[in-house]
Amino acid sequence: MTAKWSPLRTVAEFNQQGWSVELDPSRPTEPLVLKSSQGLRWEALAIKPLPQHSMQAEEIYIREQDLIARFGQHGKDAYSFQVDWRLFTPPAGFEVGIEVWISLQTSLLDSAPKIEISSQTINGWRGFPHRQLVTDDAAQDAIAAMLSSDKSGSCLWLIEPRDLQQVYWKTKPDSQRQVAELFGAFLEKGVIRRARVQLLATHQTVSPEDVQRAYSQLINAELPLTT
Repeated sequence: MTAKWSPLRTVAEFNQQGWSVELDPSRPTEPLVLKSSQGLRWEALAIKPLPQHSMQAEEIYIREQDLIARFGQHGKDAYSFQVDWRLFTPPAGFEVGIEVWISLQTSLLDSAPKIEISSQTINGWRGFPHRQLVTDDAAQDAIAAMLSSDKSGSCLWLIEPRDLQQVYWKTKPDSQRQVAELFGAFLEKGVIRRARVQLLATHQTVSPEDVQRAYSQLINAELPLTT
């Protein structure tokens, strides 16, 4: 892995691959911007806490390939949360791999917090249900992957399969802007919940078989020690 987050501009550069990634960790409600030298641009994984949060960043730091922002529980906030943008070596056929961990904690109050994640493209998205990507006994109709493609490249958004039961898609599968709602169940005070998504990009066309291979790698990957 050669790409690293810049400690000054919170930018990861993939110059050798013709890609750049930009985000402001103090404002996760603004999307991560993924751009290529061929003119491709995706606005991905904007993170919106619900109910409304004060969004006071208590700590932002870089640890190896991770860019981490922690938002405390203040005033009328029902919970605190943390976002970890992690660079990782993507599956074969992809040039960019970004894994995002979102964790929330109910420190003071019982609540039913939600986190919305949204991604946007001018080309629209194609949804892949879990059962289409994995052959197992427990057929799952939930959408597990979203793919946006044109002749210059592709962007793939994957949901951690163990999180599918706490994901609700608020938009139609072919909408240009996709919105997924995470969590939402009632939580007692002191409970921590986590969710993981991945964003992959390539200058190539991505086939359904490529989506299946990337999803299988996500399923089989060991969980990192620092989540």
